[in-house]
Amino acid sequence: MTERRLRHWPSITGSADQRASNALTRLEDITRLVAEWVWEIDHAEKISFISPRVTEDTGFLPVQLIGKRLDEIGEFINSTGEPYTPDWKQPFRNVSFKIIDNKNIERKLLISGIPNFDWDTGKFTGMCGTARDTSEIDTLKKAERDLEQANTMLQEATRAKSKFLANMSHELRTPLNAIMGFSQIMKFQSFGPLGN
Repeated sequence: MTERRLRHWPSITGSADQRASNALTRLEDITRLVAEWVWEIDHAEKISFISPRVTEDTGFLPVQLIGKRLDEIGEFINSTGEPYTPDWKQPFRNVSFKIIDNKNIERKLLISGIPNFDWDTGKFTGMCGTARDTSEIDTLKKAERDLEQANTMLQEATRAKSKFLANMSHELRTPLNAIMGFSQIMKFQSFGPLGN
């Protein structure tokens, strides 16, 4: 049996039951307030808790997801873009996860998790973690890349136009100078009257 490390907020005081109740109240408040989803799976890797934030991001109510496995509602993606299943008994951070929301739109998440084990037996009891929707960030990054590409194309077009105008100006200047010279000669009849 391993010795259990006590965890608590110093601001939570009172008996063990009071501290546990206050800590649970704070945890519930935090899960409603944070911008990320808070989730938990049980020993069978099924969702046993998911915070209400999931509704804002996907349109699904928590009750619609409880009892499902994460791989039933989405797909984990490794760094090469291939589907994979994480090792639930190892912590992980910012793993890509794709989910289709209730409007049939693909959402991209970064999921982090930490396993839970029974203190007495060491048996895996589940995992808890967070998930952050990065869909809007990805969309903004793509728009930024598209804008940079359009800006580069515009700069190239501007350079090409300037080069074209400079070349055309040079090409037109020589014959126009000749025309202007001949018209001055004819105007002032430098070589005699016209028709000579």
